[in-house]
Amino acid sequence: ITEPGCHEICGHSYTHPNLTKLTLPAIQRELDSARQAIMSAGGQETYLFRPPGGQYNKLVLQAAREGNYRMVLWTVLPSDHDKPPVRLIVSRIIKQTRVGENEVVLLHQGIENTLSALPLIIAFYHEKGYEFVTVSQLVAHNRTDNTLVSKSKLRRIASLQAEKRIVLNKYRFWYIQ
Repeated sequence: ITEPGCHEICGHSYTHPNLTKLTLPAIQRELDSARQAIMSAGGQETYLFRPPGGQYNKLVLQAAREGNYRMVLWTVLPSDHDKPPVRLIVSRIIKQTRVGENEVVLLHQGIENTLSALPLIIAFYHEKGYEFVTVSQLVAHNRTDNTLVSKSKLRRIASLQAEKRIVLNKYRFWYIQ
């Protein structure tokens, strides 16, 4: 997983709380503990994270900024965590993906139907000429100092690029290229 250019390991939180319910020091501990756990497991130091449930507020943004993190959200949510059939996961992703846009697809680890859907999703988008990239490669096109990479910012990044790119975001630490 830590092979350069193939995978990217990112944080999510350490205990999966709603970060908006925590104090600034508690949010910082969540992010830093996750970062430390990833490094201890043999991963590189991370700077990207996705807050549980996509929930954030000013304190979460402040903690991210102070900890040199960049928060990443998704643009496509197929709700695979509800364990729908493989065909439904694939069709939800296809329906939610906008042609010519950069997309971040939120998928969850450990769900058998998600794993079965991945080869179909990848084949479909390769056939359409999409390139699979890491979140860092996608974010590199956002040259601002903003902590948040939101749906609207991802759309603006997409409008600046002629290339079609997609990121498959696997729950917790992994962003799949």
